[in-house]
Amino acid sequence: MTICHFPTWTSKNWYFFILDVLLNAFIITPLTITLWVSTWEFIFNLVEVASHEEHVTTGFWIVLACGSSITFLTYLIQHPIRPCISPENASPAFLAIFLRAEMYLVFIARMSVWVSFWYIIGDGKLSTGLSLTIGLIGLCCLRSLNCGVSMPMNLQLDCQQKPCNQTTRFMIKPEDNDGTLKQKLLYIGDALVTALVIEYLIICLWRGAFNIFNFYLLPANPELSAWITVIIGYNMFWILVILQFPASKISKQLSSSSSSSSSSSSKWKQILWEQAFWLYAFIMMVCLWRGVWNVITVYSGLKTVREPYNFVLSLVMHIVTMLITLGLNVFINARIPSYMAADGTIPDGRGVLVKNYLKNVSNMMAAYVSDDEGERTTLLNGKKAEESKEVKKIPDNLDTATTTPENTQDSKVTEVAEKKESSE
Repeated sequence: MTICHFPTWTSKNWYFFILDVLLNAFIITPLTITLWVSTWEFIFNLVEVASHEEHVTTGFWIVLACGSSITFLTYLIQHPIRPCISPENASPAFLAIFLRAEMYLVFIARMSVWVSFWYIIGDGKLSTGLSLTIGLIGLCCLRSLNCGVSMPMNLQLDCQQKPCNQTTRFMIKPEDNDGTLKQKLLYIGDALVTALVIEYLIICLWRGAFNIFNFYLLPANPELSAWITVIIGYNMFWILVILQFPASKISKQLSSSSSSSSSSSSKWKQILWEQAFWLYAFIMMVCLWRGVWNVITVYSGLKTVREPYNFVLSLVMHIVTMLITLGLNVFINARIPSYMAADGTIPDGRGVLVKNYLKNVSNMMAAYVSDDEGERTTLLNGKKAEESKEVKKIPDNLDTATTTPENTQDSKVTEVAEKKESSE
């Protein structure tokens, strides 16, 4: 995974860094939220129309079961499929198409889970408090608070992903330990925790935080409330962009002290420090996403257009934003969680750095054209083609002293002299 490193503070890098942050905050993030809004409204309206009024809740339970099952199955079948779609067995074009199709399938499945479980939780004050508390405590205990954070924090590129390579919470691989039955059962449990427990905890956390703003921030004026949260969210984001470097330095120092000492207190300090940072980032994201979401909903007419035009409008918005994000190579960021990493595990303090677009692209292109000791790495299709180099090894039983040109010539002279002596 490519990470945004500390910038060198020259004027050129300052301009590049600022442009990168602006592109991330004002183009890619609103595009991702628009994709969510359009997909959300389409799925929600489809379930309401397909179900009778008295069976709407049952319809959402069915959608939740289908979305969770598909998400879980993608974890189970990815390892058997992976050898068939390796770079040695498939063309780069096929790999690129397969990767995008897989990302879209997982996105739709997870969106179905989000829409249905969001509706099932409800918007009562009791359910809000319970969902917020359960989500926050659960993610902190599982050290997965950063998994609930998406744009504009964890930006990734589609071409940096590999087909059938979704990571699980505990990073268990079924092929380890010779692929024993116990190892496979451990992977199934890991996939269940990732696809069901962590996913539901993230939704609970987001639902509770959204409802708090809906209850207490100008509920009688949704439009003004949306703009206020947009302003709050972007201001919190600028503060976070500035604070990420000292926060990363502190995290690196805590990581170094924990590795140099046998005590685990420094490691837990690093974990708590990063979780505090991610909690601030989550509040920023809730403000930003809620504000942009409601602004899009108000001004696009998704809530006011009558049927069936609301289906057409949401579908058109979905297709347009999907094509744009695919063209920009950022469709993967529409998936929450887009990647899985435990809090406090990313080294060198890089776990609290904002991942930006241009930095990722420049790192990708630099790696694409690099040639390091005969190994060329193509990131566009995830394929590594190593140039073969023949290494001539001298056998152990060969006396290397007799293989030098000088010694060879000396031996020939000696042979000629011996022949002359014998003839005489």
